[in-house]
Amino acid sequence: MKDLSNPADLASRGTFESWDVDNCAEIYAVDQALKDGVKIEDMFIRTVRFSDGAFADLCKNCQRTFSEFFKAME
Repeated sequence: MKDLSNPADLASRGTFESWDVDNCAEIYAVDQALKDGVKIEDMFIRTVRFSDGAFADLCKNCQRTFSEFFKAME
């Protein structure tokens, strides 16, 4: 059985959080923007909590997924 508190077990599932990467709206938003022809240098990624609409830090899944994106923006 996988231990959801163990990062190695999470990573082996393709996630770095207790939820699947498919749960991240940021993934879908960036994918759709790219398909619509938006240039990566024109994108801005920001996470908002569903519960109250407040800004939040990216989850570990999004940090990993977009790490190269952020390097390109430097």
